[in-house]
Amino acid sequence: MDADELPPHITLGRYLQMLEIARAKHALGPGKDHMHAGRSLRDPLLLRLIWNTGGGVSDIADVRAGNFDFGIMLLNLRVKKTREVDPMPLEEGTLLDVGNFSNRPYGELICEINWWQIRHVVWEYGRDIRIDVHPHMFRHGHVIHLLNQNVPIPIISTRPGH
Repeated sequence: MDADELPPHITLGRYLQMLEIARAKHALGPGKDHMHAGRSLRDPLLLRLIWNTGGGVSDIADVRAGNFDFGIMLLNLRVKKTREVDPMPLEEGTLLDVGNFSNRPYGELICEINWWQIRHVVWEYGRDIRIDVHPHMFRHGHVIHLLNQNVPIPIISTRPGH
């Protein structure tokens, strides 16, 4: 890859389109059951966590209720590859989604989902906006977004895998 080429990534605009569709697609309405209502909360949360943390799908699937510190707006993300816990700052919207979706006891998974199901969730909403996307493209997209916002490289390098 040339130094001027960017890796395959999803743009902020595309991510936001996917997030909007995830909220609307499974919203409870006429003819919808509560399973769909659960997805309207779960899927946006998954998309937000992947985008905002840069975490891998296995790391996101392993997020537990006790990993969030709402007081200082952090997710203590356990990174399986390094076996380290990386504190990831989260914006208020993601924390609100966590609070709305999960009332799990401390230590339990926030959602019962595996890495393959997360990949499918990302693929599904990518298909809805007519792009071929996989979760790793979120990692690259968020880093590129941070660089475009002039976030210092030492700050960006604290993201998992960067």
